[in-house]
Amino acid sequence: MARARYQALKVREIAQGGDGVAELPDGRVCFVPGALPGDVVDVELTRDKKRWARARVLSRGVDSPHRVVSECPYFSKGCGGCQFWHVRPEQELAWKAQAAYEAMKRIAGVALPEPELRHSPEIQGYRSRVRMHQRDGESGFGFYSAEGKRLIEVGGGCEVAMPSVRQVASEWQARLGALGAAEVLIETASHDEVVITVMLERDTAPSATALDALGRDVEQDAAVRGLRVRPAGEAAVDLGRVEVDASQVVAKVPGEGHFTLDAGQFRQSNPKVNALLVERVAALLSELGGRRVLELFCGAGNFSFALAGQLDALYGLEGSPETVRAAQAMASEAGLGHLSFARADLFAARSFDAVVASDFDAVLLDPPRDGALEAARWLAAADNPIPNVVYVACDPGCMARDLGVLSEGGWQVEGLEFFDMFPRTRHIETLAWLHRP
Repeated sequence: MARARYQALKVREIAQGGDGVAELPDGRVCFVPGALPGDVVDVELTRDKKRWARARVLSRGVDSPHRVVSECPYFSKGCGGCQFWHVRPEQELAWKAQAAYEAMKRIAGVALPEPELRHSPEIQGYRSRVRMHQRDGESGFGFYSAEGKRLIEVGGGCEVAMPSVRQVASEWQARLGALGAAEVLIETASHDEVVITVMLERDTAPSATALDALGRDVEQDAAVRGLRVRPAGEAAVDLGRVEVDASQVVAKVPGEGHFTLDAGQFRQSNPKVNALLVERVAALLSELGGRRVLELFCGAGNFSFALAGQLDALYGLEGSPETVRAAQAMASEAGLGHLSFARADLFAARSFDAVVASDFDAVLLDPPRDGALEAARWLAAADNPIPNVVYVACDPGCMARDLGVLSEGGWQVEGLEFFDMFPRTRHIETLAWLHRP
């Protein structure tokens, strides 16, 4: 059956996922990947639903005034790693923030303050880690296409990756390609070294001969600190030192010691914007009078150690036992006795039963993409005396859901800011702070 086609659709806005939004003659919303507000496009539908449709661009009759020629050669080939290489940088954050803001108001069901925008100092070469894919029988790795069906081989050409990451990706893609289908994570271990983690799809380890050869390559390459090969369902094989300096993971390393963490720890991939975010959170807690802070989803201490000098006490909860041990070890060695860390499943309501809320005057939240629903429910309870919440999120939709729960419990959203943690992509980091009288 022939797919429906439409001519001269005017794109009016950007959706939260990065697609252009137009209206079909029958009034339905049509999402158009790659289209920008101001474009006038001829399209062919790729999905045709009762209330909405999705389409691909056949031609553009009018270009948006904000459209530019992409500086990334892979973007025009359909690479799905980024969504905004064809947009003027000064316009990108405004569109992403507006889309996120409108979605948040709709999901939260409450009025939200107008957001402030925080730009990234860099839009290229900022990412300290990239996660790519490789397939059996292919010698390069890259990102899946926007529709998720094709692998666009990028190798060392990713424009948003730091130079050290790009160099190693370029030099190691053939060697790693011999391992077969896998996900490949390359992350900075120091200012001039990286660590590579290869997560194989198959459940058998490479041969001893292949591992020996890779081990020699690691020893001879000053830019690669270590390589971890992890077969599916099997123990990992480490070659070299598979660890990263703590300075690559946390905004401020405590004390004078040199700390290392196991590779693969969660970290913000844009160090300069992360520093801006941590500085802003510290200022907010100071303004709110937060001196005894409960930090949920604390990770290895990205916020914790930067806040240490202004707090009387911080109690950090985190789901990963390895990460908790690392954070506690750094705090102990640095003599920060007023910082303590413990493991807790923060997606389970029972984990909050042991928390004495009266010990704290502020909560700092930085959950993964699933948000912090159980924490929001706990905070919304009428008998919870904590008066201040500072909430950092990488998923505006899940944050909005949680803000709705908190609002039902009497919390008021006092401020909202968007940080461009991921320039050229559809993603955005969100900061909100709340108070309950």
